[in-house]
Amino acid sequence: SSGINAEYGDYFSKFLNRPEKSRSSVSVEDEDQPADSYPVSVIILGVIVSEFPDEVELSSVRSHVTSQDRRDVIRSSFLLTHDMLRGVAAHLISQLIKPPSQLPLHSPVRRASVDLIGRGFGVWCEFVNLTAVLMTLLELQTDPLVPIEIKKAIAQSGNIPGTGNKESLAAAATVRAAYQASILIANNKPQQTVTALSKEIMTFKCDVEAGLSIQSLSVFPSSYHTVLDKGRYPIYLLVQNIIEKTKARDLATIIVKIVEIMLFCIDTEQFKTRTLSELVPSLTKNVLIDYCPATQQVAVGSAEGLVHVFDVKSTKCTPLHAHNAPTSAVSLATNGRTLVTYSETEGRVSIWQSSSGLLSLMSPGPLKLVRVVDALPPLSANLPSKSPLFKWEAAKLVSLYLSDGTKKSFAV
Repeated sequence: SSGINAEYGDYFSKFLNRPEKSRSSVSVEDEDQPADSYPVSVIILGVIVSEFPDEVELSSVRSHVTSQDRRDVIRSSFLLTHDMLRGVAAHLISQLIKPPSQLPLHSPVRRASVDLIGRGFGVWCEFVNLTAVLMTLLELQTDPLVPIEIKKAIAQSGNIPGTGNKESLAAAATVRAAYQASILIANNKPQQTVTALSKEIMTFKCDVEAGLSIQSLSVFPSSYHTVLDKGRYPIYLLVQNIIEKTKARDLATIIVKIVEIMLFCIDTEQFKTRTLSELVPSLTKNVLIDYCPATQQVAVGSAEGLVHVFDVKSTKCTPLHAHNAPTSAVSLATNGRTLVTYSETEGRVSIWQSSSGLLSLMSPGPLKLVRVVDALPPLSANLPSKSPLFKWEAAKLVSLYLSDGTKKSFAV
């Protein structure tokens, strides 16, 4: 590694800052190599950054690497500049989004760029548009040449099952590279990934509700509507991975957006025969989420103290101002007409109920706050060992189990 740094450091810096037309060589000794060698040089730098990110040193003062710079850095490190990293990132992205007329869709060069973008995204993220990268990777995963069974197998094992012709195998390899890269990006930037997806989905839903056709809006690169419409399954897999890999404390800040995205991805007809825990098992393990099959509603607590109630059929959301501190637990009664919420920081339980009567027999009315009960958290210097949670003991009796196991029951 130190040999690569010493011999090629200055050259790559000059090379990436040269005019586009003059970038035609990768050899320090001979600058008359063919132009198609350029991607190879970028791939080499991409491998260095992606595989050895902890050994990369940045020269922040000068835009080019000098001999003095090399003497100041540990011999086993790679001394790169922001300009070099920006140049490599730009070229990797150009290979990713290049149209098939200029670069075959399933070419090894495109797959190598996809792989390096995912592996080194912790470095590249400063220089690229996260939304554009995600949407392009999702688009690659919607390739019609690859059956859904193959895509599911790739998501489960990472392997491409069976055999096929050269074209179908190449397509499956591209889908696998795009899937793995999107997972790596999501693991590296879970909050930013969820926020980017949520924003695009919100725009998509608003445009559809306004009566605009997906086809009329899907003009690349200004719109990702076709990608979102066809890419619901890979989005589902991506967010499912975020739920499983992200710590509960970090998940609390994006849990509402996660539910919005998952409800967008899941066909609402499935809720007629399956519950949310069956469709997204990892989602309902979170104490900030509860689902009522009777009313097909999902209640989601948030770090802002709001509780969002989603109607599965319409995916519309009703926010409730439940607490003045982060919500710690939520629970819906089996009939969906009572909602209880708790904030451990605030030390209060809020009880919400929908209107009753003949008009509400078919569909419950809006939830209204009927009572607030004090439920102080345990006074302990130690961090809570368990998350607080609700448990319905009877139709009108609910118990709150605090973080130390203390039980408080409330009649509703």
